[in-house]
Amino acid sequence: AVLPPICASVVSNQLTVGLVSFGGTDFATTMQPYVFCVLLTAGMLWLGSLPSSFEVQPSSTTSTSKDHQNHNSNNGTATATTTTSPTEPTYILSSSSAKIHSMLLLLGPPLMHVGAFSRRIVSAYASYDEWQDLVLIWSIPYLLHYLICMLHHTKSWTNPYTLNVLFPQAVSTGTTLRGAFVPICVSIMASLALQQRHLIPLCHFVSYQFNGHELPSTAIVSFYLTLGTLFGLFTFWIHGRISSKTNELLFGEYHEDVVQLTIGVSGMFLGKALGMPWSLTPLPILLGLGTAIWVFTGMM
Repeated sequence: AVLPPICASVVSNQLTVGLVSFGGTDFATTMQPYVFCVLLTAGMLWLGSLPSSFEVQPSSTTSTSKDHQNHNSNNGTATATTTTSPTEPTYILSSSSAKIHSMLLLLGPPLMHVGAFSRRIVSAYASYDEWQDLVLIWSIPYLLHYLICMLHHTKSWTNPYTLNVLFPQAVSTGTTLRGAFVPICVSIMASLALQQRHLIPLCHFVSYQFNGHELPSTAIVSFYLTLGTLFGLFTFWIHGRISSKTNELLFGEYHEDVVQLTIGVSGMFLGKALGMPWSLTPLPILLGLGTAIWVFTGMM
């Protein structure tokens, strides 16, 4: 149970020492919680998915009691047998250890960031960058834990980290908008903070290669990035979703066409955010479609 957090702490500390020479102390301190978060998530997926060597067998209990109140009976015995249903797959970690790992993932990186930059955050001269970093460091661990829960409920990577307190049927009812509402909101907040903090300068750098000094405004780039993110999230949400009423795909026989269309539109907006002219927008569209086909079918 202590292996994932200890390994994540030691390795992230050593990687942070190497990041100091790459980007300076401020950059290394900012990246340390993210490195710890990613390493802890990898350790949780690797160790938490290991099955236990001790199998729990379904148990049955038999209770026998005298029926003293029914005078019409022949003083017989009433036997009631209750058989428990087969238990869930057992893992090498207990449920309490899994909850501790979940709390470390959700609270550890934000507390590390707040402890390192507390004076800067509460300073009267604090910029919007500090608040954007604060939004990122709280939202990214949540999204990573949601990914862990999603892998469990889709049976692609079962694990004991189903934290129903913070994820109340978030994945099991993911076919509805109610089940995906909170993750979508957190994803949008993280996207806005990430684009203002890191992506917009990158988009301006790439756009300079296409347009020179005639760069689009920050608002236009943010608009394109937001639309690309929204269409990407919509694609992720509707892929493989089945209607609870018809027990079929949400858009019926046109479901795959809608998925491919939204992927293409998302790639188009992301390409425009990078400053690509309209003549080159088919490139990110085809890139998105090709990547989606490879991820969903394993075929190139």
